[in-house]
Amino acid sequence: MSYLFESYHQIICGNDNPTEESFLKKETARVIRKLDKELFKAKSTKEARFYIRKTELAITNLELQIELRAKENDSKSTANILKLCSSGLDDIRFHLETAYKIYRDEDTLLSKKMIGIYATNLEMSIHRLKKLLVLNNIDPTLGKIINHSIERHFTEPEALITQRKLDYLSYFIDELINFMDSMEKIEEHHLLKFLCILNFNNVAILTYMCETHQKYTSEVEDPIQLLEYLQDIKTSLNNIPVNHNHQFNPKLLDLRTLVQQWLKEEIAKTKKSLQNTKLANPEPKLKFNHSVDTTTAFFRLLYDAGVTSSGANHTIRWIGKSISSKNQQTISLQSIQRKFFDKHTDKQPLKDLVLHLLNYLNRK
Repeated sequence: MSYLFESYHQIICGNDNPTEESFLKKETARVIRKLDKELFKAKSTKEARFYIRKTELAITNLELQIELRAKENDSKSTANILKLCSSGLDDIRFHLETAYKIYRDEDTLLSKKMIGIYATNLEMSIHRLKKLLVLNNIDPTLGKIINHSIERHFTEPEALITQRKLDYLSYFIDELINFMDSMEKIEEHHLLKFLCILNFNNVAILTYMCETHQKYTSEVEDPIQLLEYLQDIKTSLNNIPVNHNHQFNPKLLDLRTLVQQWLKEEIAKTKKSLQNTKLANPEPKLKFNHSVDTTTAFFRLLYDAGVTSSGANHTIRWIGKSISSKNQQTISLQSIQRKFFDKHTDKQPLKDLVLHLLNYLNRK
């Protein structure tokens, strides 16, 4: 595209001769006419898009050259010329945005002029959103994150924003205002869930949500209660629909998934902590004052007689976990399983145990 911006290139890269503003305006108009003529001759949408992409890339390269030249030269006259060049290039980009929007890549940066127009159009809506956040007593930190995430794209001197991001912010502001207007009172957890629906996958919002949960979980002393809380929150997020067609940051996963991933890690840590606590402080077992043979034979009798309805394997695992014998604090599952399924030819010890229980019952 050097032929299209040759004059701009010469001015930016070293022509120190005075350049009148009128000359740059004429040069900008010439470039725009040339672009219109070339695009009118385009034989297909693909060809038009490719031409615009090359043009905008050339503009971006010239803007980088302007930045470098400005750093190398502190002359006021040069600074003024570079400022005029930057303004002219912005006018050319603005023309492409307005006349050929359907051919532009949504992820291409917008002109400062276009950003300014959108900022003006959205000013009232942004002010309305701020007011609603205050009226609903939303945490000031959360409100600040939402407001800053929007305003920084329009107020910062070097604000850079793509068409895709601008479309999302317009959609986000409108939907959030409509949501807050439709409800008499908004609780913070309602707002956070709606941010998931709108896919406001902002890292600052993700951090706020995680810290909010951490603040609550730090106050929960019972690890089982903590585990239930985390699992309930994770499950509740499954029922939230997410608009995948719009997102704040296209490089990140949707906000709901990001929160669920964090919750999954917290659940895993809580389970591990709970397991370590159980290993360090095992629950006391019920001690039978009988041998392993008699103990397993007794539970086999209960199982065979239909006193218990659990399966054999479940009963065996329960014995190993909950019962100790006269001489063994810990009975291996293999030993319990083997003795449980033995024929128990010597039934006398078991009979003695049952008779002892019966005699005791009769004395009551």
